Amino acid sequence: MADSSDGRVPGCCVLALSDSVENYLKALHAVAREAEPVTTSRVAARLGVSPPSVSAMMARLAAAGLVIRLGRRFELTEHGARHAQAIVRRHRLLETFLDRMLGVPWDEVHAEAELLEHALSDRLADRIASALGDPRHDPHGAPIPPRDGSYREDWPDPLSTAPVGSRFRVERVSGRHGTQLRYLGDLGIRPGVTLLVEERAPFGGPLWVSVDGRRHGLGEPLTHRIHGVVDTGHDQRGSTADDAMGPGSEAGQRGAGRRASYPDRSDRVLADALDRCVPPREGDQQMSVRPLAAPTDRTTP
Repeated sequence: MADSSDGRVPGCCVLALSDSVENYLKALHAVAREAEPVTTSRVAARLGVSPPSVSAMMARLAAAGLVIRLGRRFELTEHGARHAQAIVRRHRLLETFLDRMLGVPWDEVHAEAELLEHALSDRLADRIASALGDPRHDPHGAPIPPRDGSYREDWPDPLSTAPVGSRFRVERVSGRHGTQLRYLGDLGIRPGVTLLVEERAPFGGPLWVSVDGRRHGLGEPLTHRIHGVVDTGHDQRGSTADDAMGPGSEAGQRGAGRRASYPDRSDRVLADALDRCVPPREGDQQMSVRPLAAPTDRTTP
């Protein structure tokens, strides 16, 4: 069964994929990928809405053939999963585009992508992916689903599990908490960096790590949001942010030095930026971005 071009699933599925519907699909996808049962309460917590609102939307999504109810939990159908992965793909490509091409700080790209993802067509998303060299991960280390949707959303082990004396290579950082991202970025802790785990304070105290000889104490909430693997391939100093963002590295290509101002948001910023960054191919028709609607029920992939 194929989707129609107007954003609706054909047949009995007549629910338009509005911004709110897309946000619910994305939330369902995120909770499921975290290996948690997709329940009304978890979706409500993810979106910051009331459980009755979730129940009403789940009934609409089920009637549209996008989810099925299995007792007290929900599951995306094949159609629902395909739509959810397309939304996640657009979101993470936009985060990468904003970070690399416009120099938007990594702690701000999530909120900006939330505003733009609903206005972006899959065709334009493919153009962005091509212009960026088909990146596999967004600025926070999350995998970008390929066009065919075949990908894994594995979360590596959290830093909190790393043994003292080990070297821990950061692969992914939760992108939902902007203030914490800004703090970690200031410490030089990003995907691609290797930390030396030096000391774990007792009774829930901080975990002490070093990067290039600089020692930092990280509280338990932060160590649960930094994910990676124990690495035996680095020296005892721990790698620096410059090592991870050197020439030729994916992080380096993001333009980490471009953290100053960037254009004010408007419904033309993406199209204007693409005009500058992506030369049109022969036979392409002029593309546009529809005006942005007010944000509703925001979530993160």
